[in-house]
Amino acid sequence: MKFRIRHAEQIAGMFVLLAIGFVAFILILMGINQRWFAKDFQYTSTFKTGGSLSVGMPITLKGFQIGSVDRVSLNDENFVDIEFHIFDTYIDKVTMNSVLELATSPIGLGGGLVFHPGKSFPGRSNPELLPENSHI
Repeated sequence: MKFRIRHAEQIAGMFVLLAIGFVAFILILMGINQRWFAKDFQYTSTFKTGGSLSVGMPITLKGFQIGSVDRVSLNDENFVDIEFHIFDTYIDKVTMNSVLELATSPIGLGGGLVFHPGKSFPGRSNPELLPENSHI
């Protein structure tokens, strides 16, 4: 007597489709966690020295990473230009009169890029946001 399961091909196909769907779901969750689908806002800045600057260096605000450096280059006036991005969740902190500080330690430990949001002027309720690609 021959043993045969009815609809075996359909059942196997369903398991294959279920596995592909599960892998796609996991990839989407990983992408959301890694900010693959998030909008980042680009800005530039200039420093006198680039001794501790590097691509990928985090930009922090009160200990939280709010962005990172994308490109470091030397301009014609021998200043260091950087291009960096700020995460979309912190874009409301990038206001007029914001400052990006290159903090260095005299003994070589610590340091980094520290972002200081601009203060609002007396009589204004909300400070004006800086447009994307502005110089900070």
